[in-house]
Amino acid sequence: MKRFTAAPGDLIVMNGTYPVAGADKLKVLFVRSGAVVGLNVTELDEKAEWFNEVTVKVPAEMESGNWQMIVRTTDGGEHVVPIPIRILRR
Repeated sequence: MKRFTAAPGDLIVMNGTYPVAGADKLKVLFVRSGAVVGLNVTELDEKAEWFNEVTVKVPAEMESGNWQMIVRTTDGGEHVVPIPIRILRR
């Protein structure tokens, strides 16, 4: 199974086509059994002509373990990122 690793404080960059007008219309959820962490998304380059790269910062208090990431729009649409994320404290 493919997965990637991040640590609290890391910045995760996501590239894609998002069905919203801007990064402020997106949220990222890190989900696992018994826990959901909701995070705001930031546009990577606000001066870019096209909106396609966003970032999310892994919070300092994020618990270690395997998480599933979900990108959610403010109107209720969502996409499950197919690669699990392992959070490891440094």
